[in-house]
Amino acid sequence: MMKGETGVDYFKKADRVIKGLIRNGKSKFIIFPFGERGILIKQILNQRYGIQEEYIVDNLLSTVSKNKMVISLTELQEKILKA
Repeated sequence: MMKGETGVDYFKKADRVIKGLIRNGKSKFIIFPFGERGILIKQILNQRYGIQEEYIVDNLLSTVSKNKMVISLTELQEKILKA
């Protein structure tokens, strides 16, 4: 988080941005990276708006996770090129 920014501040800011994106018709989200902030974004999307992210992009986590929705940045680039 930014210096002086609390978790509550970041939550409010993230929620405001996500709400604006949804109002503008966005419904597909990719979380990158999946650190402390990524987990918070996932919670906002899933619990507050009932939206399941398309992918979680995290190079390290993708090497140990069995979840097919957790992919590396390289895998995301490959998926984009195929689309």
